[in-house]
Amino acid sequence: MSRVNPVGRLAAGIRFLTILPMGKPGENPEELRKSVPFFPLAGLLIGFLCSVLLYFPLSLLTGLVPSVLAVAILVGMSGGLHMDGLADTYDGFMSHTGRDRIMLIMKDSRVGTMGVLAVVFVIMIKVAAFSVLSKDQFLRVLLLTPAVGRWAMVQQICFMPYVRDKGLGSIFRQKSKVFTSIFSSVLSLGAVFALLGMNGLFCFAATAVVLLLFSVWCSKMIGGATGDTYGASSEISEAVFLLLAAFLLSGTG
Repeated sequence: MSRVNPVGRLAAGIRFLTILPMGKPGENPEELRKSVPFFPLAGLLIGFLCSVLLYFPLSLLTGLVPSVLAVAILVGMSGGLHMDGLADTYDGFMSHTGRDRIMLIMKDSRVGTMGVLAVVFVIMIKVAAFSVLSKDQFLRVLLLTPAVGRWAMVQQICFMPYVRDKGLGSIFRQKSKVFTSIFSSVLSLGAVFALLGMNGLFCFAATAVVLLLFSVWCSKMIGGATGDTYGASSEISEAVFLLLAAFLLSGTG
């Protein structure tokens, strides 16, 4: 088995999680599997690039426009991958059918009413949350939000059984689950505390609780996780973190 250095692992994670052209177009399963602990770092890169792109527009544009741009860029950076997972998950989970039927619905490329509503609600929450933040708060929260979302994916990868026989998500099964979870959590918590202080830690802790509840729901509905629930966990965690950050920070100037 070939060794993959930390830079290579991070690059593999960035290639998978974003549309950024990071080196060779192909992937091997070992690179992708070993990239999982670095997912929050890839999220920080996404947040940093979004912050750079919006730094000057924030000074020139007013109203909801910067918030809409921020959400659009966040979605675009991942090629809509996680939003697709959110839509598929809610189409399946809200179908009120048995497990096998839910799995078939989630695999269907067509998007139903519940999936559309989930995507619309998450986008609305994110836009509304960004819109009440000052420029400085906006940029700091924008930097952190994708990292928190990718952290959520790591936790599902580590602690939820993958319930499909095949699929992209099966590549990510971790041998050192506890180490992967702790490593990604330390990275994420360090960044959140550095930029938002105790308010950030509260937002992170509350987001973790919501992630746990969502994961319990996944277990009840399909007995574990899929690639779609990985994406859904990312989008839900981002929305919750953003909403709480807006609530705690908007009154502090």
